[in-house]
Amino acid sequence: MYLPLRPEEAEQRREELSAWEEAREKYVAGDFAAADALLGSLCETFPETKLYAVFADRVTPLLNEASALAWNGIWGGTQK
Repeated sequence: MYLPLRPEEAEQRREELSAWEEAREKYVAGDFAAADALLGSLCETFPETKLYAVFADRVTPLLNEASALAWNGIWGGTQK
């Protein structure tokens, strides 16, 4: 995900962005329980950042073991 930030803004949001990077890495790797926990925390702490809610919504169905077994790292969008 690309999010253009001024250097001073990136520095102010360093902890948030680090947590997002970790959550996204867990998501891509298929560690959905860890991604869910991290995304839940991000959603609570930064409710104005819609990106975290989008990924939290995506990870929920993947917590199901059958879905996780079929995970190939590609999300098939079903909505606009």
